[in-house]
Amino acid sequence: MWILRPSSSPALSLQENCWNSDGVSLPKVGFYFDGLYHTIYTLKRWPSRTYPGIMHRLTGLPFLDYQITVNIEPLPAKREVEKRKGD
Repeated sequence: MWILRPSSSPALSLQENCWNSDGVSLPKVGFYFDGLYHTIYTLKRWPSRTYPGIMHRLTGLPFLDYQITVNIEPLPAKREVEKRKGD
């Protein structure tokens, strides 16, 4: 469910309703947009090792005003099966 701001207009597109300010680049940090600071991390592969406390490093930080968004796309199953048979 989307919660619209009082300034939102049904006559405008979703992008026009969401794009409320200029994005300002913050070198080596991220960017400032719409009154918030943003940083984006993109992971192309899973880590080679994990351990039970791996999330503690993130959740133990002195600030907790962050969000984690995960998009997972499946690989073609047939190709992966053939690839694994060769290992």
